Amino acid sequence: MYAGNDIKNYDGTVIMKKDTVIQTVTTGDNGSASYSVDLPISNGYYIKETKAPYAYLRNSSDVYSFTFEPMDENTPIAEFKHTFSNDRVTAKIHLYKIDKETGKPVPQGDASLEGAVYGLYARNDIVHPDGKTGVLYKKGAKVAELKTNANAEAEIKNLYLGDYYIKEIEPPVGYNIDPDEHDIKCDYEGDLVAEVARESTSEEQVKKQPFQLIKISDDGEETEGALLEGAGFTAYLKSSLKTKEDGSYDFDNSTPIVIGGNVTGKEAAKGKGETTIYTDKKGHAVSIAIPYGTYVVVESVTPHNMETVKPFEVRITEHKPTEPLVWRVFIDREFSAKLRIIKKDDETKKTVLLPDTEFRIFNMDTEEYVEMITTYPSKVTHKTFKTDEDGDLLLPQVLHLGNYRIEEIAAPYGYVKNTNYVEVKVDTDTFYETDPDTYEAIIMVEYENHPTKGEITIEKRGEVLEGYEGGWFADSDEKEFVYVEAGLEGAEFEVYAAEDIYTADNQVDEEGNRTKYYSEGDLVATLTSDADGKAVLKDIPLGQYRVVETKAPFGYLLDPQEQTSTLVYDDDETPVMYDSKTFQDEREKLELIIEKRDAVDDRAIEGAVFGLYAAEDIKTRDGKVVVEAGTLLEQATSDADGLIKFIKDYPFGKYTAKEIKAPAGYVSSDEVIEFDARYIDENTPVAEYRSEYLQLAAYVILGINCTGHKEVLTIQIGENKSAKYWLSVLNELKNRGVKDIMIVCADGLSGIKEAIATAFPNTEYQRCL
Repeated sequence: MYAGNDIKNYDGTVIMKKDTVIQTVTTGDNGSASYSVDLPISNGYYIKETKAPYAYLRNSSDVYSFTFEPMDENTPIAEFKHTFSNDRVTAKIHLYKIDKETGKPVPQGDASLEGAVYGLYARNDIVHPDGKTGVLYKKGAKVAELKTNANAEAEIKNLYLGDYYIKEIEPPVGYNIDPDEHDIKCDYEGDLVAEVARESTSEEQVKKQPFQLIKISDDGEETEGALLEGAGFTAYLKSSLKTKEDGSYDFDNSTPIVIGGNVTGKEAAKGKGETTIYTDKKGHAVSIAIPYGTYVVVESVTPHNMETVKPFEVRITEHKPTEPLVWRVFIDREFSAKLRIIKKDDETKKTVLLPDTEFRIFNMDTEEYVEMITTYPSKVTHKTFKTDEDGDLLLPQVLHLGNYRIEEIAAPYGYVKNTNYVEVKVDTDTFYETDPDTYEAIIMVEYENHPTKGEITIEKRGEVLEGYEGGWFADSDEKEFVYVEAGLEGAEFEVYAAEDIYTADNQVDEEGNRTKYYSEGDLVATLTSDADGKAVLKDIPLGQYRVVETKAPFGYLLDPQEQTSTLVYDDDETPVMYDSKTFQDEREKLELIIEKRDAVDDRAIEGAVFGLYAAEDIKTRDGKVVVEAGTLLEQATSDADGLIKFIKDYPFGKYTAKEIKAPAGYVSSDEVIEFDARYIDENTPVAEYRSEYLQLAAYVILGINCTGHKEVLTIQIGENKSAKYWLSVLNELKNRGVKDIMIVCADGLSGIKEAIATAFPNTEYQRCL
């Protein structure tokens, strides 16, 4: 009991502080206790439990508070009562089950640590703690059962304190029963511990047994098989084997178990030891004891040129670690294999998805061709063998040990026959696969073919200068330039696919569409013609192409007409299909023109004769001089329009022209006209070079006196036709003594009439007719 407040005497002095223990009492056999202390009146008090009875939990949450107030005169004693209750302390037992060899709660093989049944028994009498109920469980009595879960654990709660033991009643699958009794003491740990927790671990031995086998060979002829040494076997737990997409076991990516080596069970459980055992000289092999379960055993090491036996199962269901299963006999037959030929494209390296590639098989040891007989649906003797539409060929029967040559006698469509025959050796040293259904060995051979290719020759032709020729007695200006047709260098072409051009192997893309070399309109190549005028596009897939000239050779016009080339497969003996296309280009022609005009009045002058000369040596394209520099090439006379046209078919180059004969009324000049005649471009049919030749007139003034005598008064080279010019001429005549002019006849030159009126106002002006 505690003071609920400071307790004071009559003068107010604190004689007991708050929370001071006033008195401690202990309950008797009847569970009650009384306080005998004389408590001061008008104060508060509280009572709480400080120690619980044995095997019970202290009730710390229940605090009884009361106040001792003055009572009436008829109540000599004030009583305060309260009942405290207690919960008994319980026990919890947690069981752990582990594998005896691994020391972990992980089972071996196909065994399980789940589902083990244990009994919980009273080691001594289990007595109720209230002191009245008495014995709950007699010594040796089963109190409860526990069953391990997937984690190999089990637990039981709300037990009475006391001594227990656990014993296994029923072992889990694949294990032997644990014979031990595991004692567990659940003692009281004080009134502040609500639950006493105990743990126990049960070790269990997995069932184990070795397996054994005997290996013999069979050559198909002897009646007694020889014992076979050196065959190796590997085992896999069936339930842990990985599988392939086709449902067969994937041994390569699965983990084998330890089945050999001088190791203990604990070491083997930890992965130490050998995963392969080998037959001895007696053909015998025996494993170490392996855990409970079903195993798939494979012949992982097969003696040379012997067939591998099919995988077989071994079942371990009993615990006989020193007594192997009854031995089993396995036969290795002499190795043979089926031949699988895959037709491949030697460029794409993909399978040619076309049927009817035809082969025959030559036995190089017997020097005979292989023949095979099938009887379904009827009897057929096969001397040659063909691929299916997937480019795949699997021989209907096996080939025995030996050396063989695969000979192609017919290639698939679009390909050239491959006469580089493939040799194959049927031997266990040759890589082979095993058919998951028939367990037959299959040797796969890839036989490549080169697709038939196309070659397009493009020829560019046109006229080239060959010479300058005429008759025996022809002058130089009477000869003509001679051109001959030849190949032209420098022409550029583009080749386009005129259609979708598919790969020869008949492959498709992810969306199921045929794969292509080119789509229609794709640029395949750009070519330039060589010195012979040829451009060759080689090694292209068969199909249809468009050829377009994109740039003409220097000096020539572009041919706008595209051409189509079609390359079609012929047979498997023809490696290249050829086609040729010729483009004819016209030369850009040359026109040389001189305009003959009067320098003063810009009139066209007819009748002038000009000569055209070579300003430099004129050569053929191979450097041969056909015309030397300075040679007169042509003479031409100006027409009514004043035009002098040189009409020969001139090559481009440098030329000069000069007047040979002036027209009437004009004075010849030494002026030389130069023509630098150059190629313009591929789109201009005629390159015209035009030059203007201006000539001054000679004006003669004749005077006729009254007697009819004629005199040349003056000769003038006209510079212009203005009145000012003619006035200066007339004034010069006056200065020279001409007094007057009666009549003037002129040819209508502008300005002269005005000048006459000024210089000789009495003169009559008449026009010349």
